[in-house]
Amino acid sequence: MDTIIEKAKKLGQMIAGSKEYIRLKDAETNQKNDEQAQQMLAQYTELKKKAAIRMKQEQLGSEDISAVKKEIQDEFDKLMQNEVIKEYVEAKKAFDNLAQLVNEGISYYITSQEKKGCAPSKCGGCSGCQ
Repeated sequence: MDTIIEKAKKLGQMIAGSKEYIRLKDAETNQKNDEQAQQMLAQYTELKKKAAIRMKQEQLGSEDISAVKKEIQDEFDKLMQNEVIKEYVEAKKAFDNLAQLVNEGISYYITSQEKKGCAPSKCGGCSGCQ
């Protein structure tokens, strides 16, 4: 009989071999090796850092807060125009979704309670629970 640790190892290996994980690792490598993407990400990170400091230190009204949020969103939209960054973000979302489905499937069988609509009878995209 397989132990829990052996099953966890097998699950980890399956996740590492999944198309979602492979796509994420490829996108991560491409993003790290793309100079333009790195510059854009550094600018975005700096903008977010400055905005957080400003919002913490200043008494901003709702209009000012909205303006800061819009500035950050506009910069994020610029990031999404870079295909390398866009692919990374999409790959990350796909992998995060897989991880969430795995966690919900495990939780379901531990607690026998449905989480966020996940249950073997409801699952259409996972097949890992059934």
